[in-house]
Amino acid sequence: MVPIDMLISHEDVEKQRLLNILGELSMAGILRKPVIVDEKRYIVIDGHHRVSALKILGARHIPVVLADYSSDISDVGGWMYTASRWYKDQRLLKKIVSEAEFSAKRGDGLLIFKMGYEVVEARIDRIDFYLAIKELGFHKILNSLTKTPVDPETCLAHDICLAPPKLVVDDIYRIVSKNLLLPPRTTCHKTVLKNVTMEFKLKHFQKSGD
Repeated sequence: MVPIDMLISHEDVEKQRLLNILGELSMAGILRKPVIVDEKRYIVIDGHHRVSALKILGARHIPVVLADYSSDISDVGGWMYTASRWYKDQRLLKKIVSEAEFSAKRGDGLLIFKMGYEVVEARIDRIDFYLAIKELGFHKILNSLTKTPVDPETCLAHDICLAPPKLVVDDIYRIVSKNLLLPPRTTCHKTVLKNVTMEFKLKHFQKSGD
C-alpha cells in the first residue's frame, strides 16, 4: 500500500473507460486488481484508469504490485490497428498515417502500413510517432478500428493494417523523464503479474493517512 501521489503515469486515459471503471468501483466498493508499478520509479505499468478513478474517489493510498522491468516484464508490447477492405474511411486513414509519419523524427522504430496491395514501411522515432498521433487527435479514430497486439507478420495478412513501432523499456523511462503522456492504452505490457487478484475495500484506503 503506497501513497497514490507517488505513482507516475506514462499514458493518458480514455474518458469513457475512466467513467466505466469509476462507476464499477463506486457500485462495488471493492478494487479487485492491484495496480502494477515499476519498483524503481513507481511508474504505472498496468492500471492507469484505476489510478485515475481512485484519485477521483478520494483514495490517498493504493494497493500495488511492485515489478522489476528486467525480470517481471517480458515485453512492453503494443497494438496494431486492422480493418477489412470494406473500411469506409480508407482515405482518412491514409492521411492519418501520412501526417503522423511526416510529423515524427526519423529513428529506428519500424512503422508498417498496409492498404490493399500497397505496403509502406518507415523508420521513425518510436516516441515521436505516438506523440504525433496524440497531438493530431488521431488516436481516437484509430481506436475505432480492430485493435490487437502488434505483430508485423500478422499485420501483412490483413487487408488494411497499421502497425506502429513497438516501444521498449527505455522509452518508458524517457517519456516519464520528459513529463510526457502517450495516448491512452498505447502499451500492452506482458507479465504474469496481471493475473494477481485480491479484494481491497475502498473505504480502508480512502481513509489511510488520517
